[in-house]
Amino acid sequence: MLDLSSPPVAGALAAMQIAACALIARASLKLVMPLWTAAVGRKDPRIVVTVIAAAASLALLAPGDAVQADAAAAAGAHGARELLGHGLAAGLVTFGGAYTALPYVSSVAAGQHGWMTPEACLDGVAIASVLPAPLVIFGTFVGYQGGGLLGALAFTAGIFLPAFGFTFVGFGFFERLVAWRPARTTLDLLGAAAVGLVIGAALGFAGETTGLWPRKPVVFGAMTPALLAIAVVIVFRSKSPMTAPVLVVAAGALGALHGALA
Repeated sequence: MLDLSSPPVAGALAAMQIAACALIARASLKLVMPLWTAAVGRKDPRIVVTVIAAAASLALLAPGDAVQADAAAAAGAHGARELLGHGLAAGLVTFGGAYTALPYVSSVAAGQHGWMTPEACLDGVAIASVLPAPLVIFGTFVGYQGGGLLGALAFTAGIFLPAFGFTFVGFGFFERLVAWRPARTTLDLLGAAAVGLVIGAALGFAGETTGLWPRKPVVFGAMTPALLAIAVVIVFRSKSPMTAPVLVVAAGALGALHGALA
């Protein structure tokens, strides 16, 4: 059995968490730029205010160490019906990209009544970034942590169902709904809130990974913020579709080497 506390494994996971934070930061910018363009074009400050308010609310309400310990102790204690419901909710809040479901999934899985720590959630994001369909892989990982194989199947099925339902059952209705101006405005504000939550989650994960919030020792010590900055520069400058998997795998390899030599 893999020893997660061994220096090479701990180093690999810590480095992959840094890479995952950089990927979430890139996704946040990609999501926020169209909203900024829309806000400027329509002269509608509500969009910007909604993004900032949602980001601040999630960042300020991040759980502390005691909650993390309780969450870790609850692993494997959740039923398939509950996990299916969480998967459905994750699928429903996916506005404009898979990362918009991340705040909800991380809040239920690593929140006050969850079953994982924020570090474990970020491990899941990092591992999923190497493979296609990262949201599905991440959801499967979270479901497995909460309820074993049945939990993984339930959570994954829940993520898929809203997309299939909207496509095959309500496509015509939603097309007409989106064309209605009040509905369009409401959806824009909901999308802005979702993007704000992604930004808040990104800030929370960055603080957790660097040890700034909550204050704690981290694998790479004082160099961690600099490593995160390097990873952010790499993902923003690179245009290759292979950037995410290559960065995560390379970070894991270098982190394992650091752990082995430390």
